[in-house]
Amino acid sequence: PLGSVWLYWENDVDVVLYPGAYYAEFGLQVGGDVADNLNLDLSLAQGYATEDFNGAYLGVPKSGLTFLTAHAELEWRLADFLSLAPHLEVVFALDPDLRKETGAGVRFNFGLTLTLGRE
Repeated sequence: PLGSVWLYWENDVDVVLYPGAYYAEFGLQVGGDVADNLNLDLSLAQGYATEDFNGAYLGVPKSGLTFLTAHAELEWRLADFLSLAPHLEVVFALDPDLRKETGAGVRFNFGLTLTLGRE
């Protein structure tokens, strides 16, 4: 973390079904309190996958940049042990072959997270 900004790098490797299939995501996240009991987090991430990963999971057997993802989450802390967080994610397929295979250049994901417990 760099103050209210975080850089992150996530790595996933399949070691069972498709050994060596590798996916990585590098991102930038910013967040903080916008009001009492409200926290806003925004992130932007770039994905990369190997030929083995893309072939096995996406049907496009080539390496390269895969998805650009924008994410927004608004967490509402209802109590010390309870929070509710709606979030929206917009995923852009960067590779033309990937867009063709998945059937869309843009995908929207919406979710709602209920958290019980303390950090």
